[in-house]
Amino acid sequence: MTLKGLKHLTEKEIERMRKVRENLRIEKEDKGLLKVLDSYLQDAEHFLKTGKIIEAFEAIVIVWAYIDAGLKFGVFSIPEKFKDLFTL
Repeated sequence: MTLKGLKHLTEKEIERMRKVRENLRIEKEDKGLLKVLDSYLQDAEHFLKTGKIIEAFEAIVIVWAYIDAGLKFGVFSIPEKFKDLFTL
């Protein structure tokens, strides 16, 4: 994959995870997990804006992993339309 292709994929995943985050419901109080998730999302956006494409991609993958873990442990829930994005 080219750097241009990685940038496009990263932009797409950041937008997708933003939408998931906006629709994320908290089922159990766990401010730590949500705080880390939000920090990595901000990092991904910042890295993308500053041209650090690989770091942006890494950060957005970590966001996905935190959401996935939160869903598995019942900390978060999401609308049905997003469930196919995760390993539920």
